[in-house]
Amino acid sequence: MKNIFFTLLFLLYFNSAFSQEFISLDIEMPEEFPADPYAPFAYNALALNDGDFVFTQSIYDFDNERDCGVRFVKMSPQGKIIGDIFYEFKIEGSIDYPNSKLINNPYNENEFIYTYFSYGETCCYNAVFLDNSLNITEEISKQFDESGITTSHMPFLNMDNNFIYVWVETSEESEKEYKIVEADIYGNIIKSSVLMEYTGSLWAYIYSFFIYDKEKKQYGFITDIDGNNQVFNIIDKDLNFVESYPLSGYDGYKINGNNGYGCVAKMDDGTFAFMQYFYSSSNYYDRFLQLCKMDKKFKIIDKNILNYDGDDIYSIDKEYKDILKCKDGSLYCIWSEAYDPGDYNLHVGYFDKDLNLLWKRCCKEGMSCFGNYTGIDILENGGLVLAGNNTGSWGIVGTYSSVIIFENNGTAISENPNNIRPYSFYPNPANDVINISFSPDVNAEKVEIYGLDGKMYHEQNFNLETVNINDLSNGVYMMKVVLDNGTTFNDKIVVK
Repeated sequence: MKNIFFTLLFLLYFNSAFSQEFISLDIEMPEEFPADPYAPFAYNALALNDGDFVFTQSIYDFDNERDCGVRFVKMSPQGKIIGDIFYEFKIEGSIDYPNSKLINNPYNENEFIYTYFSYGETCCYNAVFLDNSLNITEEISKQFDESGITTSHMPFLNMDNNFIYVWVETSEESEKEYKIVEADIYGNIIKSSVLMEYTGSLWAYIYSFFIYDKEKKQYGFITDIDGNNQVFNIIDKDLNFVESYPLSGYDGYKINGNNGYGCVAKMDDGTFAFMQYFYSSSNYYDRFLQLCKMDKKFKIIDKNILNYDGDDIYSIDKEYKDILKCKDGSLYCIWSEAYDPGDYNLHVGYFDKDLNLLWKRCCKEGMSCFGNYTGIDILENGGLVLAGNNTGSWGIVGTYSSVIIFENNGTAISENPNNIRPYSFYPNPANDVINISFSPDVNAEKVEIYGLDGKMYHEQNFNLETVNINDLSNGVYMMKVVLDNGTTFNDKIVVK
C-alpha cells in the first residue's frame, strides 16, 4: 500500500507542479488544408492588452510554391484557444516572411495590425487591421517602391510609431544598394535614403534594430558583412549614420559571425545586454554562447553569463535565438542547442537586471531547424509565449505549429520558489549519465534517484554536475535534487 501511495503521489506531482512551469501545445492547420501539399509556418506572436495573445500560422502551398495566407489564432495565457480567423492573400506574389510584422495599433489600444509585402512588377505594402475579437476593421494595399527589390529585412517600429525597413537592390553588375525607408503604418513613405553600398560578392546582413538614445531619437542595428565583420551602427531620426562601433571580444574570445544574428536589449541603466555566439581566438572549436553587458560604445564590461563548450553540444543554432526585456528590467533569453545534427533542444533562461541567471529550462526537445523562425513576446502577466514550427524531424515540415507558454516570470520566485528550478539537466531520456548545470547562486548538497515503487536506487553527494545512472534499469524515475539550504526539487527522468 505504501508503494502504491508513493506512485500516486509521484504521478500527481508531475501532473500538477510541472504544468505550472510551462504549457506546450501543438496547433494543427485548418482542416481545409491537407498535409500534402500544405504546411504551416509560425513567424509572429503578440501579447494583447486584454491579457491574451495572438500568433500567426502561415499556410504554404508546396505544389504552387506560394504563401496562401495567414491564420490568426487568439489564445489565453492558460493555453485555451479563444478564436481564430484565416486571412487569404488576394495579391499574387504575397510573402509572409521575412518582412511580416504583428504589432499592437499604437493609435487604437483595441486593435492590432499585421503587415506583409507583395512582389511583382511593383512592391506593394499590405496591412490588415483587426480588433481584439479578430474582426477585420481595415485593409490597406499600397504601392511602396517601384525599384527592383531582391531582399528585405524585418521592420522595426520607431519612437514615432513608424516602420523602418531596409531593402537590398542589386544591379546587373552585382552592385548592392541598401536602402532604408521610414513609412507609417498605413504605407505612406515619410523619408528614405541609401544606407550603404557594396560591390561584388559581399553581403551585409542587417538585424537587431533597437532604440539607442531615446532623447536624441537615435537607433542602433548590427551589420554583419559576409559573416566575418560585425559592427554596431547608430543612425539618427533622419536615417543618417552617426557612428559605428566594431564589436569587441572578451578574454581572448571573438564573435563567430558565421552564426550571426546577435540579439540586443537596451537596459534601464543605459547599458546593453547582448547575446551571441563566441569562439576562442586560439581554438575555433572552443565555442559557447554568452550573455554580456556592454557600455554605450559596445565594449563588453561584464563577465560571461552563459558558457556552453565541450563535446556534448554540436552547435547553437542561429534560427532560435532572441532576448526580451521585461517591464521590471529582467530578461528572457531564448536559444537552441544541438547534440546531433538536425536535433535541437529549445531553451529559455530568465535573468535579473544585473544579468544573473535565475533559472533556465529546456522547453522543447528534438526539434528540426527547417523553416522554424519562432515568434516571441512577453505577456501582460509577465509570462512568455513562443510560437514556431518545432516540427521534430530533420527536413520535414509537420502539420502543426508549436505554442509554448510560460505562465509566470521571476517575480513569482518569492511566492512559490519550488516552481523555479535553479538548474537544468540533459539528456532526458538518458542511458549513461545526466548532466546538471546549476545557477551560479546556489549550492547543491546531493542528488537522489527513486523508482515508482518508492525505493531509492541511487544517491550521490559529490561531482553533482554529472550523475551516473548506468546501473539503473530502463524505466521512469524521480530525481530529487537537494540544496544546501534544505530546498528540494523533483524531476521526472527516463532511463532507456
